[in-house]
This record gives sequence, structure tokens and C-alpha cells, in this order.
Amino acid sequence: RSLPAISCVEFEDCLNRLDQAAGAARIVAVTATLADIRDYEAMNRVYERHFPPARNDGFKPARNTLGRALPGGQRLQLEATLYLGAK
Repeated sequence: RSLPAISCVEFEDCLNRLDQAAGAARIVAVTATLADIRDYEAMNRVYERHFPPARNDGFKPARNTLGRALPGGQRLQLEATLYLGAK
């Protein structure tokens, strides 16, 4: 079982938009909530491609993945924690 191709494209687009919104900040953690935890493998392939070990000097954001019902027919919800740097 895997997420439909459009969902994988949308997920990757969301990760790209997170990067753009972060600007100079660093994404340090991502929580991915799946409406169906069986979609984990498909989501993980996209995540691993987006955050390869060599990116950001070998730094890879922490990730939590949850499976639970989401509102409005959503299949995936993302939340990111950014590090803005020392004050």
C-alpha cells in the first residue's frame, strides 16, 4: 500500500515550502500525522529523499510520525520546528 502519487507530490511540495518559509532558519524537527499509518512507507521514501544524510552538514531533522483521524478528509498533516539561531 502507498499514498497515491499526487499525495506524495503534495507531501514533497509541503517539505519544499517549509524550506522556503524557514529561510535562514534550520528545520530541526518535523511531525508528520498520517490519516492511515499504512501510508508510512510511501511518506518515508519522500522524507528520506528530501532530507538525505549529507544535507545540512549531515544534520537530519528529528521526526515523529503519528497515525490518527484527520479532519476534512486530509491524508497528511505536517508540523515543523525551526531553529532561528542564537539571540
